[in-house]
Amino acid sequence: MRYDVSKREVHQLLRTANVLNTIHGGTIEPQIEVKRDNEFYHVSVTVPGIREEKLKVEIAEKHLIVSHNMQFETRNGKILHVPHVLAVCPLSLDIDHNKITADLENGTLHVHLPLSDFTSGYRREIDINSH
Repeated sequence: MRYDVSKREVHQLLRTANVLNTIHGGTIEPQIEVKRDNEFYHVSVTVPGIREEKLKVEIAEKHLIVSHNMQFETRNGKILHVPHVLAVCPLSLDIDHNKITADLENGTLHVHLPLSDFTSGYRREIDINSH
């Protein structure tokens, strides 16, 4: 089976997968790094060569998913969109999902996942209703 794909697209795919670094004995740098401090989980994902408008960051089924679509043109001129998942990270129950932010800096996507009030010793008294 033969695919008509431009060299540029193949090169971009290899760069994204960080395969080119392993040629001639190189090592692969971590694609994803997760750190936690007192207020946040910080997830950093290496995304070389991918523009911000092409990246997609979403929460699905208790997971943080970082992806982008690659476009290939078939022999008959049809454009084929292929999702390429860069990172999948399970989410902890102690994250405030409504306050997650992300930014892109020098080929690295930084996702900031704030911890919820329940993590920092949240306490509230509950009133008891009488019937």
